[in-house]
Amino acid sequence: MSHQPLTLQYRPVDFKTVVGQDHITSVIREQIAHDAAKANYLFFGPRGTGKTSTARIVAKALNCLNPDHGNPCNQCANCLAIAENRTLDIVEIDAASHTGVDNVREEIIAKVPYQPSQLKKKVYIIDEVHMLSKGAFNALLKVMEEPPSYVTFILATTEIHKVPETIVSRCQSFQFSRVARDAIVERLQTIADAEGIKTESDALWTIAKVSEGIMRDAVKYLDQVSVLGDVTSDRVQSFLGMVDDEKIAALLGLLHNGDVTGAIEEVTSLQASGVDLAQFAKQVLAYVDEHFLDDVEQMTMMAGLFGKILGEMKYYPYPLLVYKRYFGERMREGEKGWERMRKDSVVKVEVAQKVEKVEEIKKEEEVEKVEKKPVEVVADVADYDAVKTALLDHLESPTLKGLVEKYVMIDSIDGGMIQLIAINKIAEINLNKEETKHDIEKIFSDIVGHGVTYAVETMTKEEYAARLLG
Repeated sequence: MSHQPLTLQYRPVDFKTVVGQDHITSVIREQIAHDAAKANYLFFGPRGTGKTSTARIVAKALNCLNPDHGNPCNQCANCLAIAENRTLDIVEIDAASHTGVDNVREEIIAKVPYQPSQLKKKVYIIDEVHMLSKGAFNALLKVMEEPPSYVTFILATTEIHKVPETIVSRCQSFQFSRVARDAIVERLQTIADAEGIKTESDALWTIAKVSEGIMRDAVKYLDQVSVLGDVTSDRVQSFLGMVDDEKIAALLGLLHNGDVTGAIEEVTSLQASGVDLAQFAKQVLAYVDEHFLDDVEQMTMMAGLFGKILGEMKYYPYPLLVYKRYFGERMREGEKGWERMRKDSVVKVEVAQKVEKVEEIKKEEEVEKVEKKPVEVVADVADYDAVKTALLDHLESPTLKGLVEKYVMIDSIDGGMIQLIAINKIAEINLNKEETKHDIEKIFSDIVGHGVTYAVETMTKEEYAARLLG
């Protein structure tokens, strides 16, 4: 077994091994196969989802001597030179440590005019491009406007809203998404089989769950746990400081019944047994996300409660105190908090009934054929409240309208890019659905008076407030 970390040993080497991003790799592969690759690409999305790996694969595919319908062969001289970092024609720049205009001039502008010395194309991969200074972006823009035919730029970022619209507009942009759990499990099983690691299916599902769609984290956890021996559920939970769903359900039950003392005792016991309380808060939120529709009112309150707890963790040296504080606050709310939650849970409606109700409303709206109110341009797009109000006026789905109204904020409007903040996981999922994104972007475009797109970032209210305060 190799001593090299599995995250490096099993890093994607061609488009086929990039997990969960078929909507991106299939398009780029077709472009390269038909000699229609773009001069500038922009990859954005969560960390650990394959942005930089895909950029390197694109660099190989553009230069491969024996491509397989746009896929690099990984065997020719050019592919090997790139894989082994033996060529000066592939330039990787970490914008986090090369932020200034002088770096861009020295590393890119001064060298772009020269033909490739070894390969067919020169490829510049700029990671975390949002970290560049304003001057550096301006300098980069000049060369990206009309790059030589032998040059390709690939920019990668986790914070698309910080990239100037002038740069975004000159790139073909691809949004990398979190990887589905079943895809993560399948990839982990493939790696485990190749490495001779014995696994339990439940253990791999647990790793996929705690990884939150980040493929790199999932492989890292598999690597770390496998050092202990067979990858079993008990070992995974012990190593990652996790608890099973039954204990989470029990804790939520105590809170639901107003037994704050019992809830505090339960969390105290978990900490004493070695559970990481920050990780535990994340696990509870994941549980709430999975079971949200089981009891919308209860889970909404729990999401808010544990979201606040997680947001406060970084500011307190004693994590247990954060739990005690917020549990105590909920106890003091009395009728406004726990009692209302218990009352609402008694009259909860089954998911199937709610879906049926929504469908009935849609049918009634279709029958009435109410003429849509025309969208008026908001004069001051810096008035985010006015923009959001205009959006809400024209959202047809009652469910989506409620999510946007309660859990979505406009963080910035910069030219053709609108940055949204979602403080609820369900809201984020809905905003990122293709059909929803198309409808909302059409409304936003009418509101601001020109074509726009948007990106969604998820954080708690406390995290967002802290960012606004600097």
